[in-house]
Amino acid sequence: MEDKTHRYAIAVDLGTTTIGLSLVNTGSKEVAERTFVENPQREWGSDILSRVSAIEREPTLLDTMQKATVRVCEEAMEGLLRRAGVREEQLATIHCAGNPVMEHIFLGISPLGMARVPYRPAFRKVGHIGAERLGFDLPRHVVVYTFPLVSGFVGGDAVASLFALPEREDLILIDIGTNSEIILSLRGTLYATSAPAGSVFEGGQIGCGLPPVEGAIDRVDVTEESVRVRTIGGLTPVGITGSAFVEAVAGLIRHGVINGSGRIKEPDEIPCNLAARVKKVGAKNAFSIFRALERELLITQDDVRAFQLAKASIRAATEVLLERAGAGKDEIKRVYVTGSFGVRLRRDVLTTTGIVDTGLQERIEFLEEGALRGVELSLTEDGAIERIETLADSIRHVPLSGTRAFEREFPREINF
Repeated sequence: MEDKTHRYAIAVDLGTTTIGLSLVNTGSKEVAERTFVENPQREWGSDILSRVSAIEREPTLLDTMQKATVRVCEEAMEGLLRRAGVREEQLATIHCAGNPVMEHIFLGISPLGMARVPYRPAFRKVGHIGAERLGFDLPRHVVVYTFPLVSGFVGGDAVASLFALPEREDLILIDIGTNSEIILSLRGTLYATSAPAGSVFEGGQIGCGLPPVEGAIDRVDVTEESVRVRTIGGLTPVGITGSAFVEAVAGLIRHGVINGSGRIKEPDEIPCNLAARVKKVGAKNAFSIFRALERELLITQDDVRAFQLAKASIRAATEVLLERAGAGKDEIKRVYVTGSFGVRLRRDVLTTTGIVDTGLQERIEFLEEGALRGVELSLTEDGAIERIETLADSIRHVPLSGTRAFEREFPREINF
């Protein structure tokens, strides 16, 4: 009979909004089960800066957030083990990756050093820690390994996504989210930075925005004649996800409702039936994405402006990396887009809205669950940890805060 003792492991992607977990059979090198749960830290803010500020105001919240995160992970692990018919005693290790703030909170280490100049993390590598020490109610032999950080803004999740790529030469990797991490690999050198994008992509900062819950619009098809929407669960729309919002914006740009500066036009400026959906909200225009007797969902001018700031941050950060490498876009063979938000978008949506340069549209590829895949690989490939830490050490961090290049590029990228 096959000995299954200690032949299972857990992979964890500590996302700011969603935590992804996998049960991995390290013997067969297969993923047995996956699950995704909401990060309980959302109670203290939708983005990492809000959570760091909360800890700064009330230091005891660090312990509260850490315990809440461990508890949610533990409950999700129990479900994975139960569905796969695996006992806790068969677990050997847990590997985790997240952005720097998420990893600090998970380990119960203060992230306040990343809230002020020089924005340094308290650690870059911590090695293995007993699961018991972090508060897990698991057998004493189970240990936790967290992916190494690159800087105070580029975390283990970016390293994990890079590790998951089939090749790592002449490419750009963009993990789109509240803390969008961007890596450029060119001529054997790796550059990385992080673009603060806010919570627009997660449905925050949008008047009718929602996370991907039942009743949230998750697909939008804009034509000259109409707007068709699809909701999660097929229910009557109650809000819109970040990805569907960006799809809608792309459609409104294509059909002349939103101009290059991001302004929602007046009805008499719009040469199609979509003009009938534009209305005033105060002194500004808004576009009705869904209308029924009991509810109307609007994309407002303020929503569009918030998105413009987010996408400009990502695009400007990408341009800064290319400038630092002395590279042109023609040298880029692939643009990998990852993150739970990014992979829901089409290539044309990414380029129409300006998140990615139009000239790179045909080179865009999507890496679903990039960070989680990278963590899973760390549990199945021989010598993975050593190669991961060497990879992290080789990445050159390019800071954006206060740099002239970013300050120059950012306003250039605000328009569509």
